[in-house]
Amino acid sequence: MTELEGQKLTLLEITRVHLYPTLAIFATGLATFSTIYFAIQIEPIAQQSRFFHRCVEELMAESDGQLDTNWKRVQICNGGN
Repeated sequence: MTELEGQKLTLLEITRVHLYPTLAIFATGLATFSTIYFAIQIEPIAQQSRFFHRCVEELMAESDGQLDTNWKRVQICNGGN
């Protein structure tokens, strides 16, 4: 038989017993939600980065001597002339 069996718990003791697990579950849920939300928010940036990298790589492969510098490739991939 444990110490708490047969005893009446006060409101403060009940709060202490249930508060930590409740806060731990809430914090875990909040951390999970925040991680998923961040991943959703960062996806368009990752997609743009992949597109930009692919553009620069293609320009490197098609190098005709006119695009010898990286800044010129970057300018073209950003929409410049």
